[in-house]
Amino acid sequence: MLELLTAEEMGRADRLTIEGGVPGAVLMENAGRGVADLVSSRFPDAPTVAVLCGPGNNGGDGFVAARHLLDRGYRVRLGFDGDPAKLPVDAAAMAARGRGGWVLPAAALWLAQAVKENGTGHVWTIDDGSEWSLLLQAPACPLLPEERKESHAAFFNDVLDRFGLAPQVTFIPRKVPPFPRIDGKIDLLFSDFLHGPNMILSLLGYFLPRMSRASSILIDSASTAFPSYALLEILIGQLNDGKLPQALLEMTHEDDRAAVTDFVRSSRFTLVHLTETKNRRQNSTTWIKIEPIDLRPHPATAWH
Repeated sequence: MLELLTAEEMGRADRLTIEGGVPGAVLMENAGRGVADLVSSRFPDAPTVAVLCGPGNNGGDGFVAARHLLDRGYRVRLGFDGDPAKLPVDAAAMAARGRGGWVLPAAALWLAQAVKENGTGHVWTIDDGSEWSLLLQAPACPLLPEERKESHAAFFNDVLDRFGLAPQVTFIPRKVPPFPRIDGKIDLLFSDFLHGPNMILSLLGYFLPRMSRASSILIDSASTAFPSYALLEILIGQLNDGKLPQALLEMTHEDDRAAVTDFVRSSRFTLVHLTETKNRRQNSTTWIKIEPIDLRPHPATAWH
């Protein structure tokens, strides 16, 4: 038998639990995580989840749920109705905690710093900044007033200037696909957005003829999404046999088909599934290592 409590009874239960020694923040964390668990179990393939938060402690539950859903790989739209300055203490803390990790373009900065220290290479990063306006309107927004730029692109370029990394990075503010044309060959491609089978085929169809002879493609979350995992297991075997499936050719522009055919027939592909044991949706990365078919390792180096 499932017993349902009225709002008054639930408030009294919370109050008695807190008086018994359990902090309100713990109750809020448990409630929000429970909502995220339910959403994950009932809607595992939903690309976007909207979380609407009110000005009280129930709103705090919503901030927690949004954080957990984000950690599990969902695209989260967060709405808030109220005055952020009047949020209860626990709810304000959860709001700040939930939004604090969404701001800094960490992956691009790490790569750019490595490029700078090694003295070679360049980073192209693509982001449409679709969450920027939501971040600025969010309760307890972690940005300082001087950091609240008119656009995500302005914020991103300001961060690059402050870290002294502007020469190492080209920022492209747009949605993909279609994918932008990048001059020169690509040594490392990291895809951190959609990872379904069709998107993987689209990604490979466009970028394979643009990859260096010895290079790597990393696709976030694909290894623990079964349709994508199954596709990659079959596809990489076909590529190593020098075969291009029709589904991949259809995702390749006709001007690139000759180049991708030549690239596949002269390359060896190694598929590695990098997984972690955390119970969240975004818990893997697919690594496709590409090398030319040869009698020596690549990139070429000195023999011993």
